[in-house]
Amino acid sequence: MTPPSLTSRSLTPRRILWGGVAASAVLTFLVWLGGFGVADQYLLPDQGASWYRWKLPDPTVWTRLSAWSGYVAHQLVAWGLIFYAQTLFGFLAVFVITQMHGVGWSRRTRTVIAAGYVLAVVASYAWLGFGRVNEIVRIPIIEDALVAVLSLLIWGGLAIARAVHRPRTPDPADEESVSA
Repeated sequence: MTPPSLTSRSLTPRRILWGGVAASAVLTFLVWLGGFGVADQYLLPDQGASWYRWKLPDPTVWTRLSAWSGYVAHQLVAWGLIFYAQTLFGFLAVFVITQMHGVGWSRRTRTVIAAGYVLAVVASYAWLGFGRVNEIVRIPIIEDALVAVLSLLIWGGLAIARAVHRPRTPDPADEESVSA
């Protein structure tokens, strides 16, 4: 038996959601059944505002590694999804509108690429909701503005660095005093 593909009618978003809810309920029941309660946990006493009660009394390399690796994986996935959401349509729009006309492709190829982009946008916003369709224009404008600001900051920093670190020309009076 082959596993269902992502285009299968049996694998719908609703079924995936309820499957996740059912799996969470089963895991919660197993934790409850195993008797892993909060009362069994040794918690350190409160030590002020920057303290949290679930700190391990004696952390080891493995406990830190397991906690931090999960945190890092979570951050990479979250920032990756944000990067994807903010840059994909902006990048593709810039390519579709400007760059693909200079590469010598036939009109038919350019039309297929543009139609594929439009279909991807329509499909994405049909899934996410058309209330966010202003992102198509807003995100590239914000990205261009940020690139301009960053360019000006880099240019300003380089100008200041050049002004501060100008090579000094040797003063002839200093050379005479050194040689004498």
